[in-house]
Amino acid sequence: FDHGGAVLAVLFASGADNFSARPQRGFRVARHYPMGLIMHRYVLAAQTARAPVTASDPELVGLPSEDLDRFPTQQAITNTLAIFPRGWWSPLPQLEIFGGPLIAFAPKGVADPLRSRVSGGQARNALGGDPGGYLGTELDVGMRYRRLMAGSELTLGLEGGMFLPGEAFNNAQNQTLDTVYAGRATVQYRF
Repeated sequence: FDHGGAVLAVLFASGADNFSARPQRGFRVARHYPMGLIMHRYVLAAQTARAPVTASDPELVGLPSEDLDRFPTQQAITNTLAIFPRGWWSPLPQLEIFGGPLIAFAPKGVADPLRSRVSGGQARNALGGDPGGYLGTELDVGMRYRRLMAGSELTLGLEGGMFLPGEAFNNAQNQTLDTVYAGRATVQYRF
């Protein structure tokens, strides 16, 4: 439209929940692919970061599984079916306001190698809970201001998000994580 529009992004990345499988076959999308502000960049990255160390502990296993270094997401999207409808509105030629909900599921469940091994091989997430399939919903909003100045471009941006974790982040007592909030400001100058 003249002053607004909408886009629907749908993404599927396969996952792996069997840590003894050789090799691990979870697909990873490039780390900088723009799919939300919080869920993959912070929550899943933090949940998977220590897995290679804990899952290869010689006190627990004689020989660590291959490819455990592939388990941490490092902010990449993997093991995800995501639907991300977004809309934008431009009340002024230089100003753009955008937002939308990111709804995500984990086709294989978000399993942790250590917790799964300690529970006798039954898949468990990093919090000791059942690795449910619903990752959660993230609500993102933002605004961007662009200004051309003497052959160069200045862009100022502000974004905020709220992540409502799903059952994939339940702990052993079946309680889910608290809501996670994040925001960022950006400044870009091109000349």
